[in-house]
Amino acid sequence: MKRSLCYACALALLLVACTLPAPVMAPGPAVTQAFPAGTFDLRTYQGTMAGVSVPKTLAYTFLDDGTYAVTGNGFAMGSGKATVTGNQVSLKGTFLDGTCTEEGRYSWSFDGTQLALTVVQDPCADRQAGFATAITKHVAAPAAPVAITKLPDLGTTKSLTILPLDEVKAVGNLKTEERAVSYLVKTDNATVLLDMGANSKNESPSPLESNMQQLGVKLSDIDTIVISHEHYDHAGGWARQFNGTFSMGNQQVDLNGKRVFVPRPMTYPGITPVVADHPMAIAKGVATIGTLPMTPPGFGPEQVLAVNVEGKGIVLITGCGHPTVPKIVERAKMLFDQPIVGIVGGLHYPEKDATLLQSRADYIKSLSLQLVAVSAHDSSPEAIAAIQQAVPAAAKDIKVGQPIVFGQ
Repeated sequence: MKRSLCYACALALLLVACTLPAPVMAPGPAVTQAFPAGTFDLRTYQGTMAGVSVPKTLAYTFLDDGTYAVTGNGFAMGSGKATVTGNQVSLKGTFLDGTCTEEGRYSWSFDGTQLALTVVQDPCADRQAGFATAITKHVAAPAAPVAITKLPDLGTTKSLTILPLDEVKAVGNLKTEERAVSYLVKTDNATVLLDMGANSKNESPSPLESNMQQLGVKLSDIDTIVISHEHYDHAGGWARQFNGTFSMGNQQVDLNGKRVFVPRPMTYPGITPVVADHPMAIAKGVATIGTLPMTPPGFGPEQVLAVNVEGKGIVLITGCGHPTVPKIVERAKMLFDQPIVGIVGGLHYPEKDATLLQSRADYIKSLSLQLVAVSAHDSSPEAIAAIQQAVPAAAKDIKVGQPIVFGQ
């Protein structure tokens, strides 16, 4: 398993070499060409990740700013940074499960079509084998921008209750996961399941299913399902992400009759999910703000729920916040006349640097929110503490089994 994880990660690492001249290693022979930006396909990747067979085709997108993103069959798998010195490139990145951060060094050549990487130094033998094959350049046409206009009258809900069903923290003996999100969002007219957790140990019942049983939540109570983005800790596991689908547990239950909204084309037995690539209402007082690109670019799209609470304003409910909170807020302001009054969910603030965290907290405070609840699945304890100190009157904890109530 460890070797496989290392191999998968490395592949993720290898993608980013852009034209960063910062010397972090002994300089190699001078070359006249720059390390190529663009998207490249690696066609000979085979292995496992978390015990699951991974896609045979990975795509690496190298950007000019020295970052990269890795996708497998179109789904996000990893990211990192590269530093180029002469004909050598140093690659360092992280696979989505956070287990692979080793740094490798490679010599490279590019003939205008194929990028070839040869190991100079790398602690991972599996990754070395993966880099023996050239990567073919394939630059996809950029997607047409989506025109954003205000949504027509969305209506309101007098009540909003967000019940975490899968998260890092819990009350009582409810199950938790190190990285997972699933929230039950209840309004006057809708019951929405946002995301399906990770089921990282392939349990049956899964943590999500077990917690639903203990909390008295039935599948029949849910009329709408929203997948914020395709990452494993939101789609129900690695196997689901790699296969472009989602699941509440080891078995995909019957979802016929339920409305399902996904951020990109995804499949599910017996239904055709709606791709929410643009803003749309999904119930009275409830909308998806449509998809936004994640950071780094090329890492896939993410959608965010918006609930219009009567007499108060818009509460945003996020899965991870990969597009960044300012961009999510900016999109919401474009869509609604009502003020943004709350943010609940993942904000993707993993940092621990005090100066950076203070700037994050100052930004949240500047929004003058009435409700702020930050998920621990992708934000550090230091980040959560900084935000709670900045907005003590609005701050709430996110714990499985502990409802967050807003409105009447």
